[in-house]
Amino acid sequence: MKMVGLLVLASLACASAAAQTSAGTASGGRANVCAAKDMTFDSYREIKLPAKTVFKDSGLVSDNGRDPWNPQGHVGDAKWAAFVTTDPVTLTKAKPCAESRARMLIGPLMKEPSASASDRRIYEIDDVLEYAPASGRPPVEFGKLIDDISIQAVLLNDASDPLTLAKDEPDEAAQAAKCLAGAQLVAAHEGGIVGRQTHFVVFIRHPAAEEFSYGCDEKKPNLNIAWNKARPAPVTVKLVTRAVEFLTGAPSNDTKQELAKCINEALKPDAGENSTREFGGVRIECGAFERDGGGGSATIFRRFGAYPVHDAPGAAALSDMQRASAALKSAEDAKAEESLKFAKWWLDPTIPPKVKSLMLMAARIQALADRCPTWKPNYAVIADAFTSADISAQDIQPGGKYFETFSKFAVEMSKGTEAESREEACQTAKSSYGESSSK
Repeated sequence: MKMVGLLVLASLACASAAAQTSAGTASGGRANVCAAKDMTFDSYREIKLPAKTVFKDSGLVSDNGRDPWNPQGHVGDAKWAAFVTTDPVTLTKAKPCAESRARMLIGPLMKEPSASASDRRIYEIDDVLEYAPASGRPPVEFGKLIDDISIQAVLLNDASDPLTLAKDEPDEAAQAAKCLAGAQLVAAHEGGIVGRQTHFVVFIRHPAAEEFSYGCDEKKPNLNIAWNKARPAPVTVKLVTRAVEFLTGAPSNDTKQELAKCINEALKPDAGENSTREFGGVRIECGAFERDGGGGSATIFRRFGAYPVHDAPGAAALSDMQRASAALKSAEDAKAEESLKFAKWWLDPTIPPKVKSLMLMAARIQALADRCPTWKPNYAVIADAFTSADISAQDIQPGGKYFETFSKFAVEMSKGTEAESREEACQTAKSSYGESSSK
């Protein structure tokens, strides 16, 4: 947009004059905020940026008069500087630039307490502090502005008066306890059971989800819910929408619509099985695939704005949940112990690898045969596999040296095979292990 380029140059001229005549005026720092050349306004009538929009230093203004917005000097010239606007601004196609008062922002990665207009630096939109969406949907999500569309600014006069972000760095034990409390709130609301906790992720057991967890990374609580088909079942969609509304405040209908769109986009051939959506300050990061029977998951959190505040579960509800969680933990610990035993067995160098592989194969064949009684495996192929592994049929019969191991594998394989339809089991059996010609 040529108009934007001219306005930027005019802004830079104003900045230089301001630096020479009134670097410390009573009005304080001021910035000119503009939509850059890649913002065409084809999809949006206007863009409204609230006060407390953060702009981070991105380099020197280019000497190229055609495109002064293209910062130069990225390598070795980065300044840990950012400012935050104190006025809302509105950008339109006719008026793609607007002025706002500005003050410096001090935080973990922003150290500069002041910035001069005469330095001729470009600042790009980086964040929005304390953003709360207005009623209804905004014309464009701030997350999209920050990730995909460049909104840039230059200082018109020097900025200082730093705003320092509060430091909130509790010890790991306190943060883990806070994370557990948040997970208990979600679990109580959805009728789930809190399970194990790893670092800052708490797992929740719920019948409508293949996996369900509450994460506390980077001070933004998130939910992750997974399913075992390309598209989630209605009960899983209901769980997602209810849990997301409870955690983020996003209306269930909005979440349902955006989740469906996110999954549809992820399933497109060129999507790489991933997609993201943003709505009302909430972000959905989803994955979905159709290969190997399909599967998918969604991670959802509030990117901007405040999370709703909820009362803790009542004493009775919390006591019931803790008892259920203790029972679940006991079962998980037992399962972990079994997994450890298997790992030791699998890594045991005294057991030949071909024996280990044959055990798994034999257990799978047994499970498929139970699930598909019309299938008659090709026993010649199986016999050759046993001979190659130096195992006899008696070794996996009662009293045989591999009977106990084979029995455990057979039970686990049977549980997995029960999830397959008979048609799927029969097809897998025939394609993977052959079929007797004398059937």
